[in-house]
Amino acid sequence: MADYHNHFHHFAISYYEGSRTVKPRGFSQWDGVGEFEDHIGLTKEQYREAKLAYRQGGGKRLMPAFGMIHAPEYASRLGFEVWITTTRPWMRHDSTDPDTRHWLEKHGVAFDHLLYEDPNKYERLAELVDAHRVLFVIDDLDVMLRQAELFLPRAAVVKAERFHNQFDDWHTGAGGLLQVQEILETCKAVWDARDR
Repeated sequence: MADYHNHFHHFAISYYEGSRTVKPRGFSQWDGVGEFEDHIGLTKEQYREAKLAYRQGGGKRLMPAFGMIHAPEYASRLGFEVWITTTRPWMRHDSTDPDTRHWLEKHGVAFDHLLYEDPNKYERLAELVDAHRVLFVIDDLDVMLRQAELFLPRAAVVKAERFHNQFDDWHTGAGGLLQVQEILETCKAVWDARDR
């Protein structure tokens, strides 16, 4: 729904501006190869420090949303129960949930449940609901797509196409809301036919 990687990279450059010891690389699109912190020229510790400031300082509240932000609302109108699954930061902080809910509300994202889990969010989702009830998953990270496919066997698992994952070889991708709507309509038709 949003482009965290590009938004955070710009933030990290600003965050470390003026530092004599930490110099993030200038902005460039991450192609998804290697670790993100390596791409932007930070150590794991520097990345975590900047990410904490990003979350606590409200930087993530300003993250832009894309057209796909309306996919949950469309799924809800089709009668789906909508679960938003997201990773939580490397350290638990009380501001994470309110910030996330604020961002979702600000962008009008319709959902029934919100699940924080890292790194096994789809395994946890399968534990919370009958895995066979999950019909559709969209994610931008290859490792999460593979996890969803493993633990949610009936779901249409779709890659949200972004610059950082353009070279992933995932079999089903969606670059925009219209493609997601078509996939959701197909999922609904299959589900309805199964109930007859």
